Amino acid sequence: MSNLVLQWMADELKDFGLNVFENPGWQTYDNPTIYTYDPVAVLNHHTGGSSILANYPDPPYWPPERLKKSCNITIRPDGRVDVLNAGYAWDSGQGDPKVLARVKAGLPPLVATDTDPDDRVSGNPHFIDIEVQHLGTGGPIADVQYEALIGTNVVLL
Repeated sequence: MSNLVLQWMADELKDFGLNVFENPGWQTYDNPTIYTYDPVAVLNHHTGGSSILANYPDPPYWPPERLKKSCNITIRPDGRVDVLNAGYAWDSGQGDPKVLARVKAGLPPLVATDTDPDDRVSGNPHFIDIEVQHLGTGGPIADVQYEALIGTNVVLL
């Protein structure tokens, strides 16, 4: 079974007017998984870490193989939207099943509660994952990056 459900992303993002870079092979890249990839929402987060911007803008801040596995899209500080993976990504992680149930029901996802690690569920099959290339040290992201993040969410949703 193919989980390549996002092959439309780059064209739609470009049609919206965003500066899009298509990582070579993104349309056919899908991480191996036992899950069916059926995204119901978008997960936005920053990359974090002190070395994230060390090589900006090129080479990529992570090796291409890690990028493809980690997320579907990354947004660079200059506002460029890098499309990396048309299928299942590994970066949404484990979370509270009550939060996931609310998201799937179209309700606001309230703050996650502490759950027993045995009760956690994977968000990976349920989210399109966007990583904003940012240190996460409290400073704001650039306006152009924020605008690209908003535009990308509009297109995906």
